[in-house]
Amino acid sequence: MGWGMRRPVEIRRGRIAPRAPAIVELPLPGGDGGESTWWEAARCAILNSRVRPFAGPVEVSLYFREGKRARVIGGLPNACLQLLIAARLSAAVDSRVLKRLTLAWGGTEGVRVEIRSFEGVAK
Repeated sequence: MGWGMRRPVEIRRGRIAPRAPAIVELPLPGGDGGESTWWEAARCAILNSRVRPFAGPVEVSLYFREGKRARVIGGLPNACLQLLIAARLSAAVDSRVLKRLTLAWGGTEGVRVEIRSFEGVAK
């Protein structure tokens, strides 16, 4: 085709497949190095996973290591959520962005974070 001649535009219509959830394994907070050491190790784990940021509403599941003794959940969820913002995986953790939060024990050696686009209706 020469200058001035245009190719016809092909339009495809269809549903865009939902984005797969992002799963990141983080160390458990409160180790020997303190909070700043955990923060840096967890941030590096997120950045090394090369997960793209999520735009729009999300749901987050946090799975914490279950040990032989009882654990108090305390500030663990908030620390993890703030880390997601600092690593820019989520824009915020307010009611406009974080539509569902699930906390659970077990199934990991540290903290397993699953973040996915929110597709449902909040209950």
